[in-house]
Amino acid sequence: MKPGNKKSKNLFSFLLSPFFFLLFFFFAFFHCNAQTEKIPLPKSLQQNIKTEKKRPVFTVGSGIGAQFGATSAVEISPFAGIYATKWLVFLVNGEYAFMWNKNYFNAHIWGIGVAVQPCIIDRILLHAGYKFNQIQIKWLDIYPREKENFNYVVLGGGYKQYLAQKIYIQGLVLIDIPINPPTINNYSHSFYPYFKVSVGIDL
Repeated sequence: MKPGNKKSKNLFSFLLSPFFFLLFFFFAFFHCNAQTEKIPLPKSLQQNIKTEKKRPVFTVGSGIGAQFGATSAVEISPFAGIYATKWLVFLVNGEYAFMWNKNYFNAHIWGIGVAVQPCIIDRILLHAGYKFNQIQIKWLDIYPREKENFNYVVLGGGYKQYLAQKIYIQGLVLIDIPINPPTINNYSHSFYPYFKVSVGIDL
């Protein structure tokens, strides 16, 4: 073999070596990428990913209230409402109350009303509403049972606390201000503030 041919073969091999090295490198790289699979996060980590909370549109629930003094009362008042914004809700509510004065009368009161509740600071609420009521009163002496319609403005405020993502409880201190109080003989409206607790669900 001639020395020139041997040198040519060595030079050719030297020049091809980087080419085969790069070819092997790219083959190995793309092969590894082809075998890679995306593994989903564990459920425990998925729950920690923050998701955007959807603003509620409607709310429903029911409240119970009580008033104690010379004239006492207990009431139940289911309600439904719509959120104008996340901090302002408009409500429609019904009401049944039993009122009594141990020396004079006992009475059943039915009503329907509307209200607005703005949230002013964090969970602090204001409450302003209107109620139309009918009272059926039974006197404890010689007077017969009587019936009359009347209406109130309702004012107050309270606190709202969420127990879960969509379930909340709120406490309100309210006072009824009569627009046209009943004219039933010897009946006088009590201006004592009363406390109402409501449980609601956002939808």
